Amino acid sequence: MAKKEKKEFDWEMAEALGKIHCTEVEILAVMKTTKSKLETALKNHGFSSYTEWYAKHSSHGKMSIRRKMFEVAENGNVQMLVWLSKQYLGFREPAVELASRKIEKEEIAKLDDNTLEAVARRILQEDHKSKKGIQLVS
Repeated sequence: MAKKEKKEFDWEMAEALGKIHCTEVEILAVMKTTKSKLETALKNHGFSSYTEWYAKHSSHGKMSIRRKMFEVAENGNVQMLVWLSKQYLGFREPAVELASRKIEKEEIAKLDDNTLEAVARRILQEDHKSKKGIQLVS
């Protein structure tokens, strides 16, 4: 009986799967291998664990996504510009934020007139959409 030829581990495929955030189970399925064979290959390649390897390769995927997001924003996508400004520059929409949660009396007293007016408009818009009517709580 002939000895089964040892199959080379396909690092290019593994790295491509890691970059698109495939789970360990998905990688095993696509590569038609077992967890123990994957762990052995990783250790032979200088990684202490799957977690270490995955952190390295999934971070490449995250960078690609981030690069594409900035590219889309730079090409004029206003929604992406707004989202990125909130994520990276701390911009926010206080009227939306405040209208979506319970506001304490002390907080209302600290609001400037423009913000208070925007919150009131937002609440009225939401009330109009829901058709429930405003319920005042004392």
